Amino acid sequence: MPKTPATCPLDCPDACGVLVESDDRGRLLSLKGNPDHGWSRGTLCAKTALYGELVESPLRLTTPLVRRGSRSSSALEPASWDEAIARIVEGVGPLPGERILAAWYAGSSGVLARKFPLRMMHALGAAFVDGGLCDHTATAGYELVLGNPVGPDLEELDDVDLVVLWGCDM
Repeated sequence: MPKTPATCPLDCPDACGVLVESDDRGRLLSLKGNPDHGWSRGTLCAKTALYGELVESPLRLTTPLVRRGSRSSSALEPASWDEAIARIVEGVGPLPGERILAAWYAGSSGVLARKFPLRMMHALGAAFVDGGLCDHTATAGYELVLGNPVGPDLEELDDVDLVVLWGCDM
């Protein structure tokens, strides 16, 4: 089966190298660290190492669920995407934009997962918080200390005298 070199889908500054093994239909078979990657050298963090299990889990929600009745008496039931979106429009559509607060959090998801909801919030005329729920203070700290929050040059870590890891799971 082909192994395709790629970059980790999470949005941390490491941009670790991964090897994606897929079948002839493009379905994920395995995800391994890329030993030829200059920084990660075949090592993956715990989140990325389990990414394939998450994506392929039989417990993964792939269909919208709606409640067709009161919250106290109705269970969530599968629905079509059209029905689910129509119900959202019905509930949110009548609200004036200033009554909708655009507050989001994407954790260590990629840029697409982090930024895509903004398109919908802009279309609704929502009021925006200044950055995400949790990472805005981290971004401000990066900018104050390091400038543009792209992250340090990880290739140069061997040459530094001190590394401080703040707020990370190492």
